[in-house]
Amino acid sequence: MTDSRAGTLLREARQLRHLSQRQVAQMTGTTQSAISRIENGASVPSYDRVIEVLHVLGLDAEVRLELLEVDEAALSRNLRLDSATRFKNAVRSAQFALSGRRALSRHGL
Repeated sequence: MTDSRAGTLLREARQLRHLSQRQVAQMTGTTQSAISRIENGASVPSYDRVIEVLHVLGLDAEVRLELLEVDEAALSRNLRLDSATRFKNAVRSAQFALSGRRALSRHGL
């Protein structure tokens, strides 16, 4: 199981522009299957990839950090996973956060 919030964001942005996955793939220099994996949560894109796709679609992103309440259902789902999968998901989340920090740093933010 992966976090599909980035995929949901990109799918909604693509659909807003009435574009197919293949069209977005061509615009970003990737494959339709790569776009599909991101949208379906099978692949977690880097922060830079998310920003790139949004920009190609004529959209921008605003990064905002805020304290959210704990999602008890998500926490329970996570705890039912084996330790290797939880670790893999934690590494992916950390990599995504790190790429976001690096991208913000490159833009002087």
